[in-house]
Amino acid sequence: MPLDIISAAASAGSAAINLESAQASRVSFELADRVVRSIPNLAYREVDTAPVKVAQETLAIADEGSVYQFIARAEKLSQQEQIKVLEEYFSKLSPADIQSRQLIAQRLLQVDKDSIVANQWNLEHQFWQGNYPQTIQIASFLISKTPTQPSSYVIRARAYSALSNRESAVKDYVKAVALGDETESTLIRLGGAYGALGRFDLAAAAYDRVLKKDPSSTQALLLSGVALAADGNTDKAYENLRRALVLSLARDDKSTARRAVNALHSTGTYGSLSEVDRRFVEGKL
Repeated sequence: MPLDIISAAASAGSAAINLESAQASRVSFELADRVVRSIPNLAYREVDTAPVKVAQETLAIADEGSVYQFIARAEKLSQQEQIKVLEEYFSKLSPADIQSRQLIAQRLLQVDKDSIVANQWNLEHQFWQGNYPQTIQIASFLISKTPTQPSSYVIRARAYSALSNRESAVKDYVKAVALGDETESTLIRLGGAYGALGRFDLAAAAYDRVLKKDPSSTQALLLSGVALAADGNTDKAYENLRRALVLSLARDDKSTARRAVNALHSTGTYGSLSEVDRRFVEGKL
């Protein structure tokens, strides 16, 4: 038996003399490896490799295994560490990965019921589930925490509209627009809420804001024409409805074209189309 590292290496060398070269190399390296591993308190680091930080080890669990395995590992962390890694993991998930997002968000809510990340997910989840009172409650909480986030106002407005609370819906849509959300979808919903209240002038104004940014929006032209006709501005209504009809036919969007034709009939302006226009439309549709 070797008494120390030096005698062990010497013994390995003398034993190797009696072996063929290939066997000698293999046995010598195996023995040397065992000797090195037997050294007490051995520390090893590859050249030019930075030390691994403890914080990185904690976060690395987000890159291993399934979402169920990740949650199981996260549960072993402290509450604050759990919140951190769960929110980071959630942010990396694809919106298409609905199940994983739901599992992580629900776990987050168990750990921290006030988590902004989890409540933002839950807001949309409750809305699409048709739980409108719960949607309003969550949106109100988020607005109290992040009052400059327009998306919370928009979803709360949509929930109010679904519950036929048009006045509250209008207030939230206006607030969202004031905070910078001038997307076509939000402005069109605002116009619809105004129209439901009989404020066709304000509805038309909302649609006009869309048309200033995109004059070729067939949806805004169509809805604007209807609102203008209801407000008594027949000439402008006919102009917008005809533009919606022409553009939709040019794009082969027959669904919108039929809606434009119906709107022209319902507003009494279809007869204003020329004979050539009417034959063209009838031939297309």
